Amino acid sequence: MKCKICGSENIVKEDSHFTCQSCGSVFYSAPDDDAPEVIKEAKEAIEAEEEAKAARKAEEEEQARLAEQARKEKEAQLAEEILKNSEKRAASHGVIEDMEDVKEVKDLGEIPSAEGATQVLEHLGDELKAPDETRVLDKIEDIKPSIEPKAEKEDLEATKAIPQPFYVPEKMADIPVEEYERLEAEKEAEENGEIEPEEVAQAAEETEAEETEEVVEEVAEEAEEEAEEKEDKKEKKSKKNKEEKPVKKKSALREILDFCLPIIIALVIALALKTFVFANAKVPTGSMLNTIHEGDRVIASRIEYNFHEPERGDIIIFKFPDDVAKHEKDPSQKVQYFVKRVIGLPGETVTVVNGVVYITDKDGKSTQLEEDYIQACTPTGNYGPYKVPKDSYFVMGDNRESSVDSRFWTTTNYVDKDLIIGKVKFRYYPSVGKVE
Repeated sequence: MKCKICGSENIVKEDSHFTCQSCGSVFYSAPDDDAPEVIKEAKEAIEAEEEAKAARKAEEEEQARLAEQARKEKEAQLAEEILKNSEKRAASHGVIEDMEDVKEVKDLGEIPSAEGATQVLEHLGDELKAPDETRVLDKIEDIKPSIEPKAEKEDLEATKAIPQPFYVPEKMADIPVEEYERLEAEKEAEENGEIEPEEVAQAAEETEAEETEEVVEEVAEEAEEEAEEKEDKKEKKSKKNKEEKPVKKKSALREILDFCLPIIIALVIALALKTFVFANAKVPTGSMLNTIHEGDRVIASRIEYNFHEPERGDIIIFKFPDDVAKHEKDPSQKVQYFVKRVIGLPGETVTVVNGVVYITDKDGKSTQLEEDYIQACTPTGNYGPYKVPKDSYFVMGDNRESSVDSRFWTTTNYVDKDLIIGKVKFRYYPSVGKVE
């Protein structure tokens, strides 16, 4: 079997049709059979593909044509700008006296048109990637023969006397108008015999000396500016190095120590104050009403009795003697702090008769104790006598009817000096005030 499209014998039979492996044609009957519709469809597909290729080629050619046209327009525009700039420059240096002269020269065809300038651009090539007026002026003379003027030869003869901006030497173009006129006047005078050759030489020497002096001054100024610039750069670099000097990064351990050290120092100071200077206690009962209320927090001075012995009327914080005795037998037992007022001193005898306290000193003299701090109750009852041992103290609460004090303890009725924590100085919560 042969393909009726391409003539290939590489035909493969599939489920319901035949496929040509060369051109991809599909037949629903054997290629040797008469299948005009299949052949027609295959031909149409091939023709459509060829037409698409032709359309794509035409589109590409049109895009290339448009790009070339845009490039030429851009070159013509650039050439026109160069011509305008050269005309203005020539006029500014007195080569062309009036812009009307430029138009006249253009009309006569002496100055290249935009088309001619395009030829200039093509001749200059890569040099015009960064156009430079002076460079263009220097090159024009080299390629002038390739640009034919459009005017007749007779008309060109009439324009020879008109200065042409394209033939102005670069050095002359840089000379100020006044200097140019002076040089022209001297040249004309020399030609007319009005100036002697010596005078001309002297004038030339003076001009050369002035130019040399100007050059020297310019070189000196440039050198001075360069030195100042180097000094400024050096100072800026030094300043920048100082500003950008890397700061040594602390390690993680150092940062932790820097953060924790002040806290640790504060805690150590607070602990030292609490251990050796101050004592803090909360009064849980109303045994000291109305001097200290239930729930008040007080501060005591631990160093108070380093300077003198406790005195009658002092309010002290001390370890509860019954708890101390229990703790000595069983260390797991906690020791409470009590707050009471000192009533009896070492060597004295304390007796309570109908709630009134009497103090008998070492000489046997008995005195009733004045207690104006008792306001919460009217004391009653008879207690004592209590003989206060050496280095011990008899204490009671200001609210006598609701106070567990020296009168009711089981192990001893006295507070040993070693059990005293400190003297209560003031209350700080819930109110602040001095305690007396």
